[in-house]
Amino acid sequence: MFQEPGWKGVRRQPSTKNKEGNVACGPPLHNSWRPFTEAFDNRDEDRAARRVLTYINRRLDVFKPQLRSDIIKHRDASIVTLHVPQPRRGIPHEFNILNVYNDGETHAAVHELRRITETMPRISLCAGDFNIQDRTWDDGAVNQIRPSSPFMRLQELFTDLEIQYVHPTNRGTPTRIPDDENLRPSVIDLVAASATLINLEGFHYKIKVDDRERWGSDHRPEPEMRCKRKIEAWSEEEDDYVAQICGELGRMIENVSESADELETIMGRVSTAFKRAWEAYSEERKPSRHGKKWWNEDCKKAYQEMGDNGGPRNKEMRNKMRKTLLIERDHGT
Repeated sequence: MFQEPGWKGVRRQPSTKNKEGNVACGPPLHNSWRPFTEAFDNRDEDRAARRVLTYINRRLDVFKPQLRSDIIKHRDASIVTLHVPQPRRGIPHEFNILNVYNDGETHAAVHELRRITETMPRISLCAGDFNIQDRTWDDGAVNQIRPSSPFMRLQELFTDLEIQYVHPTNRGTPTRIPDDENLRPSVIDLVAASATLINLEGFHYKIKVDDRERWGSDHRPEPEMRCKRKIEAWSEEEDDYVAQICGELGRMIENVSESADELETIMGRVSTAFKRAWEAYSEERKPSRHGKKWWNEDCKKAYQEMGDNGGPRNKEMRNKMRKTLLIERDHGT
């Protein structure tokens, strides 16, 4: 989910006033991601450029993602619904994702969402740039206790939507880093979720602290979901994993009882045995965005050098990075 995204010209369309045609703007496109946003026309105040943009990975096409313009048509908020065909117990038939950009001066998004709360579906996940500081999520801020304060109105909105703020695992990490070093970094990018989602095992997120990931923005990206763990097939770790589980299960069998209480205790020990072995022998694996066969040490060095010298804002380093990638890609294909 993006807030204040960078739109670009994607094509020219016929015009009765411009013989070269008007430039049609749209979001950056990627083969693996499907953008969900309303069309806009910067010449029409009622259809100004949207300040929220949600991408859904095409692997989730099976859930038939849908932009819910029938529910909300506002430049600062959008809802995308994933339809779950055969939900498991406790999982809703629809997974509604709310993307919000809340202007720090007008707070238009919060006002609009509060206005239409009664017509909104149950929200599963909400994230965005709320431009609201409070000690609840930012230790350096002050508590806003006035009933009419932006924080209190946001809390009322979360209550009406039956969602609650979720702290990242690296709690207190600033999400906005001002360009002016004299200004205090703050937490204004928030994630809220339904109780159903929060209670799911493994649901958590982390603020990325590598400033190279910001790519010139004054906001840090969120969330970074925890890496998946894996044991390589036919490895020594796999042998040790199996051996440890077999050993523990063997010792449990020697003391099997027919009582229901004892059986329940044994099942708990079985679960613990698998969990302990998995944590001991599995490793965290994170797919790299640079998962190309031609990506090598030269590419990595150029990327790190660009990050250490101002990032993409440094035109010279950006061009050097692009040139390196083009050379290595040509050699690798």
